[in-house]
Amino acid sequence: RAMLRAASKGQDLGAIRDGLSWFKENYDEKGLEALRQICIKGLKASGADEYFDCYKLAMLISAPHSFDQFLQYLEIDRRPHDRFYLPRRPQLLIFVNALQRLADNEIKELFCSMPPRVGKSTLTMMFNAFMMGRDPEKPTLYCTYTDTVVETYYNGILEVLTDVDTYNFLQIFPDAGVCRTDAKSKIIDLNRRKHYPSFTGRPIGGSLNGSCDASGGLIIGDDLCSGIEEALSADRMRALWYKVDNNLIPRGKENARFLFIGTRWSQADPIGVRMDLLTNSAQFEGY
Repeated sequence: RAMLRAASKGQDLGAIRDGLSWFKENYDEKGLEALRQICIKGLKASGADEYFDCYKLAMLISAPHSFDQFLQYLEIDRRPHDRFYLPRRPQLLIFVNALQRLADNEIKELFCSMPPRVGKSTLTMMFNAFMMGRDPEKPTLYCTYTDTVVETYYNGILEVLTDVDTYNFLQIFPDAGVCRTDAKSKIIDLNRRKHYPSFTGRPIGGSLNGSCDASGGLIIGDDLCSGIEEALSADRMRALWYKVDNNLIPRGKENARFLFIGTRWSQADPIGVRMDLLTNSAQFEGY
């Protein structure tokens, strides 16, 4: 508190830098946010670039821990009109905060339903990168309704991980470099080659047995239902749930976390069925 008061008094740059050094070794998000606000006041009052440099450093210190700060720092060097997150932050923050709880293991499963074209899959892709950077040893399994979407997602997350001219992922996680990719198998490994890669992408109708395991990691079900036509067929909904229940969910062992997102066309879709089971089935009492 004394350090923050000293930094706040006249927006003292020396005290701000001392605070940043301390928080780098003693992470505290509230303290870092207070420093960022002090930097903003100093920048507005003086226009000195040093305040912006300190602001960026405070954000960088937070980024491996805070998903919101990760998203902002990830794109901070892009032109404002090219950024994905910051223009949408007011609308997406409630989802970002829920994803933070999933990342911090406060919840085991998260369900999100949004209309098409609001950015949920892109935000999920960035969350996927965030989780991979935090612990490259824990695998992620991404699943959706078609291989075409898997390919798009795979290319997108690879861009976030490797395009240093656009994204600052390697500044945030300098020890999480890509060491293996396979566009055909849709796998990515960070740091070292692993039996179960850091990232695997598969369509829900594809083969999951043997090639995918998200033990202790993250399973993402993104738009598992292809659309309204499939959703209106009770038989197709039952067949889809059978695939999710028997092929996808069992891939998550040893306290894996689950993220299910999509545009919901039916209450009988996998999100609805899974939520009903967790809420009402005695099998999940105390889960």
